[in-house]
Amino acid sequence: DGALFQSPAGWLIADQPKREWMRFGWLATTPDAAPQLIDDLLKTAREWGVDEVTIKVPWTPWMVEALLRAGDEPGALIIYAVAP
Repeated sequence: DGALFQSPAGWLIADQPKREWMRFGWLATTPDAAPQLIDDLLKTAREWGVDEVTIKVPWTPWMVEALLRAGDEPGALIIYAVAP
């Protein structure tokens, strides 16, 4: 359902369900390269005319910092499971 987005800083899987909206998942980067990867994907989204970008990433201090540096206000996603 998605396309590979690759930059020198890493890669993500991109999905564009609507012209003005993109979401990214399956991220691969490093703590040092994460800010550049976020900048690269936001630049690409702007070039494509996208108004809103959603990124689901592991909740690690270095990834949260990269998102904050890009101007995002990250929020935690909590997944619940019920034992059978």
